[in-house]
Amino acid sequence: MTRSSLGPETVTRKPSASSQNAQEKQHFHSNDWQRTVYINTLDVGTTDFDLSHEKNKALVEQGIQGAETYFQWFEDQQESPVNCLEPNS
Repeated sequence: MTRSSLGPETVTRKPSASSQNAQEKQHFHSNDWQRTVYINTLDVGTTDFDLSHEKNKALVEQGIQGAETYFQWFEDQQESPVNCLEPNS
């Protein structure tokens, strides 16, 4: 990428991507991952406001899948989530 191709979109996109990466890495160093529902964002950025109906629907489906996966893990009798108030029974 040449210097002349660095427009305002590129310059503002880089810092937000860096801060997002820092937030993701933070979860690997604590038990926060046990309280986090991971959702595949399908490479949609936090400032992508003009999504097609299909992309929006796909993101909703990814959210549903992420929540279902989380609760399957959370309710598993063999797991012991740190955020569970009562032992799974």
